[in-house]
Amino acid sequence: MVQFRPGSEKEEIELPGGGLEPKEDHARAALRELLEETSFTGRLTFIGAQNYSPYSSGKRYMYMATGCYQAAKTLDLDPNEFLKIKLWTLEEFRDLIQKGHVRGHDLAYMALDKLDLL
Repeated sequence: MVQFRPGSEKEEIELPGGGLEPKEDHARAALRELLEETSFTGRLTFIGAQNYSPYSSGKRYMYMATGCYQAAKTLDLDPNEFLKIKLWTLEEFRDLIQKGHVRGHDLAYMALDKLDLL
C-alpha cells in the first residue's frame, strides 16, 4: 500500500500494520489490520517478534499473509489514515525492497526468506 507520511511529506510504500485493540490477540489484530487497510484477507503465518527499538519494551509481532483474496469492497481506515492500495508483481516488489523504497523492509525480507524466494 502507499500512504502519505507527514514527516517525509510524500507517499511511502508500506506494509499493513497497527496496534492491538483491548484484549485482542496479536494474530487476530494482524488479520484485522490486513482487512481494514487492504480489503484483503488470507492465511497468516507467524514470522517473529521483536522490540520496536532498543529504547522500548513494546513488541512488534510480524505475520505473513498468503492465499489472499479481496474480502471487502472498501477500506475501513482510521481518521488519520490516508492510503491507497497498489499491487506489484513479486519481481517489482523485490526490486522496491532492494532499492530501499519499502518501509518495513525487514519484515518483507523475512517473509521472502520464509517463502524461500530470496
